Amino acid sequence: LDQVISWRLKRKVYLSLANPVFLLLKNWHSYFNSGVLIFDAEKFRKKFSCQELFRFAIYYTNRYKKRCNDQDVLNLLVEDNYFVLPPEWNHMWTVNGYTPSSPKTKIIHFTNSVSIKPWDNNSLFEDYIDTKEYKKFALNVPLFKGGF
Repeated sequence: LDQVISWRLKRKVYLSLANPVFLLLKNWHSYFNSGVLIFDAEKFRKKFSCQELFRFAIYYTNRYKKRCNDQDVLNLLVEDNYFVLPPEWNHMWTVNGYTPSSPKTKIIHFTNSVSIKPWDNNSLFEDYIDTKEYKKFALNVPLFKGGF
């Protein structure tokens, strides 16, 4: 389950769940976050043509105009036919607070537009290990410009 959706359900913040995708899903408890995916494109193409995918995506996004259109579309098309990655492959920084990554972490997923991002230069978070590691890595990327 998408961690933000799960957090909202636990705290009974239902207004933010007024997304039409929850009415259209057979099992809305299985709504997933699509920010980090390993995608079996061949299997997906056997089920949906590119034309069907784009037709549905255009229809859905024009009709419902919600914030997570790509994620909603994938949830509606894939339904329960997916595998959840182990947590170390999708460590999430969320609006709900900071939990540092562990040595086993493979991917840090900076979720939501309101989450703290290491590139934001927020002095409250500059000493976090994940912020330091991000900046150390980014400075070694040839396309990175300007520094911090």
